[in-house]
Amino acid sequence: MAGPLLAQPHRLPQSRPMTRLIPWYLLLVLAACKAPPPDPDAPSVQADAPIVENSCFWNGPWVREDPARNYAYPDTGAAYWAARFTLPENTELELGGDFAYARYTSLVLYENAGEPSDSLKDVDIAPDPGSRNPYLDGTERSARPRRWHARIAAADVPTPRAPNHLYSGKDKREVALLYRVYVPDKQYGRTGGVALPRAQLVGADGARLSEAETCQRIAANDKPMPGTVPAKAAYAVARDRPLQARTFPADDPPQWHAFYDTRHQAACIYLKNCVGEPQRKGGVLSNPDNAYLTAMINRGFGPLLVLHGRLPRIPATEAGGGRMRAGDLRYWSICNYEAYTQKAMACLYDEQLPLDAERGYTIVVSRAGDRPANARRECGVAWLEWTAAGDGAGHDDDGMLFLRNMLPSPGFTHAVQSTSRPGDEREVMGEYLPVAAYSSVAEFERRGCGKP
Repeated sequence: MAGPLLAQPHRLPQSRPMTRLIPWYLLLVLAACKAPPPDPDAPSVQADAPIVENSCFWNGPWVREDPARNYAYPDTGAAYWAARFTLPENTELELGGDFAYARYTSLVLYENAGEPSDSLKDVDIAPDPGSRNPYLDGTERSARPRRWHARIAAADVPTPRAPNHLYSGKDKREVALLYRVYVPDKQYGRTGGVALPRAQLVGADGARLSEAETCQRIAANDKPMPGTVPAKAAYAVARDRPLQARTFPADDPPQWHAFYDTRHQAACIYLKNCVGEPQRKGGVLSNPDNAYLTAMINRGFGPLLVLHGRLPRIPATEAGGGRMRAGDLRYWSICNYEAYTQKAMACLYDEQLPLDAERGYTIVVSRAGDRPANARRECGVAWLEWTAAGDGAGHDDDGMLFLRNMLPSPGFTHAVQSTSRPGDEREVMGEYLPVAAYSSVAEFERRGCGKP
């Protein structure tokens, strides 16, 4: 997503010789690889066979369950793989593999400041000849063969753009890449039932290196990814402002603000300066296919936060099979984070919400010890855990909510993407913007089970 204030670089965990700790939030660098063309009739996935979740090229997966990689505001409905490398002159990097059995995948390149610079989402990747892209509307999600290849070039984006290409910019050979997989089908693991994309360095003459040779030649993951977590002293200056209430920077009721860029976000949260005409350029390795809302919350206003809203239509894919169907959004989620450390405490994505007949939902945010007895699916209520660590920097009552909207359909005008200026969130999103109110446990339990 996006992180406020000045960021310090992280290095990749020492999970293998060439890696050092990187920021997960960066959702890192996705380069890719080209596997030898398989038999088109051979199965591309085996539900009972373990799939390797990293390689000499890919560092990851960046998930909440790995404490060393839980930062940069990860979404627990997704897994991320990162790569950082240097493209030698007169070469391109080719990535190749099978389309994952999942809701969504993408490749995104990033600038040194963590802003996305170029991307390829699943529907924009033309499949190999004879293969099918299962993400296209109406396509069988289990379609096979499902091979694809893409290339990364150190060049500016040409007109017209070459198919299946990512461009890091003219002579920008230092590349930071992230590969994302959202909501893999339930019967498969984090990679969506397929191997991670393979990477091959391709010379101007067409000569190729093996993946192992490629990793060595491009110094894969030998440098840190752009940083996301701010220096603690800088964060303290913003968070511990004089003459502020103990509940600062939260409001009662909570206020949702669209995320445009990291500078505007920091000013909006900590200076309460949410005006201006910011451009939605992202930052801190945000996903350009998502638009985000943030809201600061605090237990000083009450031990429970109760959210009511309406969920847009989404393509239900978790169970697997069927055909891909377009919805109002491709994906929706809400997460609770530690504002300073950027760690994910918990997230809920669209298919995890119990809904009423009008697609309305109720979410309770609380610590585990304050969870009401009726905050459970059988009562039509989803529960989101509020971390006991607060912001991760000593403010234990703090919380930070992120709401994600991904790839709205052209006819859906109530997505976060439709907001255009600070303060228009409620006007644009209407009933799709959650209404939030603080409550006590006893007050919420009085509503009983199954009542609106």
